Amino acid sequence: VALGFVVLIFKSLGTQVGWGFQLQSPNFIALMIITLFIFALNMFGLFEFSTPGGKKLGNIQTKDGFVGDFLSGVLATILSTPCSAPLLGTALTFAFTSTHLTIFLVFIMIGLGLASPFILTGFFPSLVSFIPKPGHWMNHVKKFLGLTLILTALWLFDVYNALVDGSGHLIKLATLLVFIFSGITLKKKKKWMGGVFF
Repeated sequence: VALGFVVLIFKSLGTQVGWGFQLQSPNFIALMIITLFIFALNMFGLFEFSTPGGKKLGNIQTKDGFVGDFLSGVLATILSTPCSAPLLGTALTFAFTSTHLTIFLVFIMIGLGLASPFILTGFFPSLVSFIPKPGHWMNHVKKFLGLTLILTALWLFDVYNALVDGSGHLIKLATLLVFIFSGITLKKKKKWMGGVFF
């Protein structure tokens, strides 16, 4: 809710637009295509989002009590950012360009989603046994989600094509996507080669 208020404050300083208006801007569409493409590459395992200071934060011990529990929740949210970035990025993009009510609903749902495992297992401790253990199945889910992001980017590419004149813009955008893919792939290959030979 607090983050929702922050978004509303920033939004009130600029132009008020409703959901759908931004889809008339070629620049916005191009930015969304690039963002979704990068998120999809993350889902396919070509690179990982990292939280600055994540390793140090992971070793922090919080005190018992209300304040300690609150800080543990904040810490869990920060540390979950690399895993949730592709999905939250899409949801927040939608929220930033929506009505006031939608902004609050999106942020409340994000908060409840992050907190739901803690809330449910707090009220029903026996549910811990039903929570799936981390495993290879998570990679299959990530790839499926990556495919949905690629399909969304392709749809936006079609929208972008309808908004721009000529094929020059399409070629530039496609070339940029190729460079992004090549850069990430080469960086990963360099790390892999370094691990093999060193």
